[in-house]
Amino acid sequence: MRDVYSDNAKHWWDEQGPFKMLHRMHPHRLACLLNHIPKISDAHVLDYACGGGLMSESLCRLGARVVGVDQSAEIIDAARSHALAEQLAVTYIHGTIDSLDDVYFTDDPFDVVCALECLEHVQSPERMLASLSSCLKPGGYAVFSTINRTAQSALLGIFAAEYLLGWVEPGTHEYDKFIKPSELVRMAESSGLNLIDLQGISFDTKRQDFYLSGDVSINYITVFRKSVG
Repeated sequence: MRDVYSDNAKHWWDEQGPFKMLHRMHPHRLACLLNHIPKISDAHVLDYACGGGLMSESLCRLGARVVGVDQSAEIIDAARSHALAEQLAVTYIHGTIDSLDDVYFTDDPFDVVCALECLEHVQSPERMLASLSSCLKPGGYAVFSTINRTAQSALLGIFAAEYLLGWVEPGTHEYDKFIKPSELVRMAESSGLNLIDLQGISFDTKRQDFYLSGDVSINYITVFRKSVG
C-alpha cells in the first residue's frame, strides 16, 4: 500500500496541503487532551506516530518534555526541520515503539502517551496499546484518536474524503483496519488502561471545521488513565 505520509512529508506544515484536515482537526484533539490533563507543563509526553509534529510542537510550547516517534524517515526529517526553525526542543526518534530506549520503560516513563490517527494503520493495535501502556507511569494518561468501523466511515471517511472531495490522499485508509470504540476499550483495558472519556470528532460542512461531539460514528478520540498498583 502507498505510504502517503512519507510521499508528502515536505508538505506536512502546509495548512492547505495534503494534511489540511489534520491541521483542522488538531485544535480539537489538543483541547480534549488539555481538558483532562491541565497540568501539561513539565509533563513527560510520548507522541507516537507523531507525523510532522502537530501535537509534539503544541505540547512543547506549553512546557511539556516531548518525545516524538515516527517510522517514516521523511516525516521525522520534516518534523526536526520545523522544530529547529521554531526553536522548539522536541526529541524526535525515527523508528517504532521498539526503538525507544529501555530507560523510558524503567527509570523515566511517560506521564502522557498519545497515538493520534495511528491505530487504524498498524497490523496489531492490541500489541501497540500494550507497548504504549508499558512505558506509561501508573496514573498516567493515554490519548488515542482513530476511526470507527461503520457504514458512515466507509462512505464519508474513505469514499467521500479520499475520492470525491479530495480531503485525504487516496489510499490513506483501509476499512478493515478501522476500530470500533468497544474494541478499543477492550484492548486498552487488557493493558491496564481505564476509559475516562470518549468523544466524537465531527465535521461541520458549513464552517468546514471539526468539533467535539457525542457522535462517534466516524472519527473519535479517547482518554484513558493507567491503573495504579
